[in-house]
Amino acid sequence: METSEIDSYAAVARPTVGMSRALTPVQRSTLQAALFRMLPSTDGPGACEAEAMAFVDWITKQPYFE
Repeated sequence: METSEIDSYAAVARPTVGMSRALTPVQRSTLQAALFRMLPSTDGPGACEAEAMAFVDWITKQPYFE
């Protein structure tokens, strides 16, 4: 993956206002870039449309992960 491609994914990984996080901003950006790469929005809905990062935020805040 080229640096410009990584930067374009990282630009999309902006935090949502008011949402607490279990991940650091760097971890979140890295995971979101990986999700967008594994589940792209080319032939249909991908990680962005499925709000995969919102699910990750939710699941990592559950008591099992604390």
